[in-house]
Amino acid sequence: LATIAEQRRRVQLLTGSGVPPGAWLHLLAVGVSRYDERHAGHLRLDFARQDAHDVASALGGTQDALYAAGSRQIYADGDATGDVILRGLATLRGAMTSKDDLAVVHFSGHGAMVEGELYLLPHDVDARDAVAIRTTALPVAALRAEVMRIAERGGRVLVLLDACYSG
Repeated sequence: LATIAEQRRRVQLLTGSGVPPGAWLHLLAVGVSRYDERHAGHLRLDFARQDAHDVASALGGTQDALYAAGSRQIYADGDATGDVILRGLATLRGAMTSKDDLAVVHFSGHGAMVEGELYLLPHDVDARDAVAIRTTALPVAALRAEVMRIAERGGRVLVLLDACYSG
């Protein structure tokens, strides 16, 4: 890996490029430890927020020999709303430009099973009952559809889910 990293740096210097050559690593890391107090304040986790930062740090600090740093999105607690997560997935989709690119999607937070379907709970979820969860959480089926759209752009997608019921 050190040899590859050195070769990439040499090519970058010789070409005068602002970035090293090769595949890009794009990241969307979400960690929700604290939920909206109005409708989900009882949901608390100790390490989900830190998990998102740790995944981003680990990937950013160890993969530079293989990948150029692409889009890097980290959303935690109040920033990790359902809309923001969906927009983050759209940003990943737009960033994928090569079959060698890698997109990493990481979610650490609560999950919920409602009528046999898994939902990921963003910060702004209404967790008062099953109907509220279905209308304010992120269905894993929707996440899967977004991941498939990202993959169709080319490249590979790695999904890391650390949520209740994520299997």
